[in-house]
Amino acid sequence: MARVKNFFLSLLLLSSFLFAQELLTNGDFEQPLEVGWTVDTSGGYITINRDPNLQPDPDYEALVYKLYTGYASIYQIVDLPNLSYDFSFYARFRKKEGSSTCWPVSAVIIAYLDAGNNLLGETRVYYPSPYCNWQAGPTLHLVLVTDTLWNYYYFNIRDDIVHNLPGVDTAQVRKAKVSLYAYNSGG
Repeated sequence: MARVKNFFLSLLLLSSFLFAQELLTNGDFEQPLEVGWTVDTSGGYITINRDPNLQPDPDYEALVYKLYTGYASIYQIVDLPNLSYDFSFYARFRKKEGSSTCWPVSAVIIAYLDAGNNLLGETRVYYPSPYCNWQAGPTLHLVLVTDTLWNYYYFNIRDDIVHNLPGVDTAQVRKAKVSLYAYNSGG
């Protein structure tokens, strides 16, 4: 039995100016997930919720859990007025080891979209089982998570695209799809 769990906290898109401008609606999960977030799932045995007890602090975190074949995700698509935004979040990733036919992975994914919501490229901050077959390429940047502790992740959107996604034309990027994602390749 393979399991994959994702724990996430305070997923934010922040301005690189002196003041913070949050582009995500309910990016801190303080309101019910129905506010700002869209649920996307495949298969059964899914848990998606928010809870103030996932991290030892008084605020809310979101949980995305998937057991057996399929995926579970919450996401939102936001307009990017420009690419000079910083993307930052705290996360704790968990998963079981799986096998070559049933491998789990948990990830925070930022997908770069054009004006028509077509995928141009993605950055995935991910915690895979050893059997995960994701491969980095010109339109896929993989950031490997190596532990199950709460960690802070940060990158600048323009820098991410320019330095890590050579197949993405920055002039075409108009939106970002931010996803909290749990996947299992088999049962």
